[in-house]
Amino acid sequence: KEQHTCLDALKDLKRRAALDNQELIHLRETESKQEEGLEELEKQVDYFKQMSQHSDFIAKGAQLIVSEMEEKEIDQEKLLKEQAETIQKAHAGAAKYRLYFGFALITLMIICTINAYNCFSSKIVEILNPPKETTKKLKRK
Repeated sequence: KEQHTCLDALKDLKRRAALDNQELIHLRETESKQEEGLEELEKQVDYFKQMSQHSDFIAKGAQLIVSEMEEKEIDQEKLLKEQAETIQKAHAGAAKYRLYFGFALITLMIICTINAYNCFSSKIVEILNPPKETTKKLKRK
């Protein structure tokens, strides 16, 4: 009976050893799959690190472009303000010269009128009131 019990115990131990062996094989397979998964995760981590570096580089480049565009916009605003001021000054100068030209033209017209009056007034007076000698000569003819 003891031999049967020992044999049964030995069979039980063999069965357990086989189960443990199968479980060990399964654990090793799981471990190798986990290692493969870990390697894949490490590759993905490396890839994301590289992408992060690329995105940082792109972000810095975009920031530089934005900075340059802002500087150009400020320069354009300054230039437009300067041009607006120049145009305003030109309009003010043109208005001043138009006023001067108007005054000069009016003065010239007054001078011409006075000269014409002086020139023709004696002739008109002479025609309207001829000297007596001229009228006597005209009447004789």
